[in-house]
Amino acid sequence: MWLSIIEMTLFLAAGCTSATEVTPITRRVTAIQPRTVWTASEPHAIISPHISPTSLPRATLPYPPTPTPTATSAPKTATPTATATFTASPTSTSTNTPPAMRPTKPPSLTPTSVPSPDVRYWEDTVVIATYPYAAFLKEAYDEALGQFPYKAFDRDAYLSSHPRPRPQTYKRLNLENRYVHVSFLPELGGRLYQLIFRPTGSNELYQNPVVKPTDWGPTSPPRANWWLAVGGIEWGFPVDEHGYEFGVPWKYHWIQADDGYGVKLWDGGEGRPNVRVQAVLRENTAAVELTFQITNPTAREMPLKFWSNAMVAPGPANTLGSSFQFIYPIKQAVVHSTSDPDLPAPYKVFSWPLYKGRDFSYPTNWRGWVGFFAYPRAKQSWAAVYDHNVNEGLVRLFPPTIVPGLKGFGFGNAISPSEWTDDGSTYAEVHGGIAPTFRDWKPLSPHSVLEWTETWYPIWQLGSITSADERGAWSLSIEGNALDVAFFPTRPYQGTLALLLEDKVVWRRPVVIAPDTPWQQTIRLDTKQPLPERVRITLTEGSRVLLEHEEDVRAQ
Repeated sequence: MWLSIIEMTLFLAAGCTSATEVTPITRRVTAIQPRTVWTASEPHAIISPHISPTSLPRATLPYPPTPTPTATSAPKTATPTATATFTASPTSTSTNTPPAMRPTKPPSLTPTSVPSPDVRYWEDTVVIATYPYAAFLKEAYDEALGQFPYKAFDRDAYLSSHPRPRPQTYKRLNLENRYVHVSFLPELGGRLYQLIFRPTGSNELYQNPVVKPTDWGPTSPPRANWWLAVGGIEWGFPVDEHGYEFGVPWKYHWIQADDGYGVKLWDGGEGRPNVRVQAVLRENTAAVELTFQITNPTAREMPLKFWSNAMVAPGPANTLGSSFQFIYPIKQAVVHSTSDPDLPAPYKVFSWPLYKGRDFSYPTNWRGWVGFFAYPRAKQSWAAVYDHNVNEGLVRLFPPTIVPGLKGFGFGNAISPSEWTDDGSTYAEVHGGIAPTFRDWKPLSPHSVLEWTETWYPIWQLGSITSADERGAWSLSIEGNALDVAFFPTRPYQGTLALLLEDKVVWRRPVVIAPDTPWQQTIRLDTKQPLPERVRITLTEGSRVLLEHEEDVRAQ
């Protein structure tokens, strides 16, 4: 048994009598054998006379990072209405061992050796104003899915109790490097709770100041529709419309990579279809890797659905901005549901992003709520959202052959925020699924596993996005005689960057670029010459090519 510096610090500070082990992983390991598993306990209310549901701010983190794990509270909105108090806490241990998961690694790149702090991990707690819904939940089973368990909500009894929110303490799991801070709430469905870009201090995900049951969720079986719009990224399983597991405790286990740390979370189902999510944060990168594993341990084929749902509100305000945009590389979409009178009926196709003279990639152009899927399915390996007013956004990379479902949703000022929150904040949703739409099922063979890896990272100072991959996100556009080029790298690079038009070098400079210093350049074009068809960018160190990118600017 061995201890990291962080573990020893937490161990000594907490006065524990035993230490917690972290399972090491490496880039090429094919299985993880955990030695100690931590199990999340049921949520319980802790009422403090010094904390009220309307007095505590959102959490932000210092930049640059401090050498020891810390969490601070700082308001993200001018008038916060939520609690966000963090305190370090020791962990409990369990002997339960989940099946192994095979972590994957994106293609190797050659970043510069700019020094950065090691990745840190720790546990603490967050206090969130919570409505007393848990007392009105009962165990139930979905017979159509082989007696899959879910929580049935007695809404009538809940409303008759005249519920009011009270502060409740939840365990929070933290991973952090110099660029990003990510956290998870194991007691609320194992969700990825925060993705904070440290150079700006912004949580690019929505963070609801209250935990409040809504009328949404699965419409069948009975009383399953009590979805909690907590925020972050949730794992909707085994049905659509947020699934059954958004508000139940998940188990978790810390893991070690050769260049970072991670956490594995799973829903605890052993004899039934189940989900495991492994998150890894490596040093010197702004990206977090999420490896998903859906297992059917039964002896019969099981039709299943899985949809991740990222509730997004890029920037510092924790609400959707007027210049928020879905940047999906698709040409057609299919309606899921809408109250916009100009859009076709559900599961009818419309052009994207322009339809009937409106740009539907901007929710401010909607005349009602809109839910849509990529049609006929996602074909490219990326999707993004961006708020042009604050110049920040979020990128999701995924394998479309395994995860063909790509969905967007927004309220379009048609639904009152009081349905899900108490402070008027809004958000949009980015869904990714193992089937193209909500009405499609993915059959899993007996004793089979479906596994894939996604990469998520924040972006800023791009203006827009025209392509993205593991190296970073690009923006290329031509307006008049000006070619604007921008690149947000997920890792630091240093070398000579050259921009070529039709294989002719038009700009070359030594550069040092990193997630906190994206690269931007405007090139003035010769108006007497035809516009270039393709732009190529190279980054070299001597004779070694560190990065190369080519893009058709006519398509932008």
